[in-house]
Amino acid sequence: MIGKRYLHAKRSLYVLWTLVSFALYVYLDSKGWFGKSQEKREMRLRRQAARLRARLIRLGPTFIKMGQMLATRADLLPLDYIKELSALQDQVPPFSDKQAIEIIETELGRSVKDIFAGISEQPIASASLGQVYRATLASGEVVAVKVQRPGLSEKIRFDLDLLRWIGHLLDRYPKLFPGAEWMGAIDEFDRVIHEE
Repeated sequence: MIGKRYLHAKRSLYVLWTLVSFALYVYLDSKGWFGKSQEKREMRLRRQAARLRARLIRLGPTFIKMGQMLATRADLLPLDYIKELSALQDQVPPFSDKQAIEIIETELGRSVKDIFAGISEQPIASASLGQVYRATLASGEVVAVKVQRPGLSEKIRFDLDLLRWIGHLLDRYPKLFPGAEWMGAIDEFDRVIHEE
């Protein structure tokens, strides 16, 4: 129990520090701390967007998926952010193939050798929520085997709770993002991520 609480506290602090330090940078920039010329402002906006993308990648699958969704929401973010977050299309390194095989065997209750005539040694695709392997059934039929990242459901649940807390906070300060409805976006994200 204490171990889990510790991990949740550690994750919360890491997420909050990552996002709050980014928000502070954006706030100071908006107040002209890093220069006021329009040309420099546009350059800084692109740099901010790149920093946000890098931070979302560091925060992991839930936040990468959130960034992908935000890339479709011009009502929430400036165009430079939209362009940068569009580059997030599943920039997550794959997890170990050994782990993936263990997950397949646990889920199906049998060895992959008993189920498939063959399975690719490496994923043919890797995404924020999982990865895909090419396999051949005994009948010769080629199939795609999708494997969810280990512990993903619990991580998503916890990260969604954090996002809701952050969303409530952002909605309390509408001047930060005029016209943005963060809780609506988070509810939409919750629905989309659970469908996937």
